[in-house]
Amino acid sequence: MSKLTKKQKQVFDFINTYISENGISPTI
Repeated sequence: MSKLTKKQKQVFDFINTYISENGISPTI
């Protein structure tokens, strides 16, 4: 995987956490 910027990583981690907690991906 290409290196993520700090901002991209924050968004990526947020989405992963959201999916883990809700079982669905957030609408963008």
